[in-house]
Amino acid sequence: MLVACDVYRPAAIKQLQVVGSSLNIPVFANENTKDVVLIAKQAMSQAISKLNDVVILDTAGRLHIDEELMQELKNVKANVKPHEILLVVDSMTGQDAVNVAQSFNENLGIDGIILTKLDGDTRRRCCAFC
Repeated sequence: MLVACDVYRPAAIKQLQVVGSSLNIPVFANENTKDVVLIAKQAMSQAISKLNDVVILDTAGRLHIDEELMQELKNVKANVKPHEILLVVDSMTGQDAVNVAQSFNENLGIDGIILTKLDGDTRRRCCAFC
């Protein structure tokens, strides 16, 4: 199950629903609230009742300096207790991806990093992870 926890970006929920539909993956969304912890908890309850064995919480994009959104992630982690936390970083951020990853790891504790957009000449100017 995919969970729409990006309540800030316009059309983020609809975008996730389209992706889920195209992949035949259920998407949980609650467009009546901006409380990401509540959405995540509701989604986990539904996932358990429907016997979903994998749940992906799609949260809003963040910058390592955004304390309010970082706190939101900490609250989700404390309340939902995910098995893994993966940071998705656009490789176009270059070397700053290392700083972002270090900051997220210090503040949240991450289990892995996914670098996107590694096509073309991006991989030549990416980051230390490549």
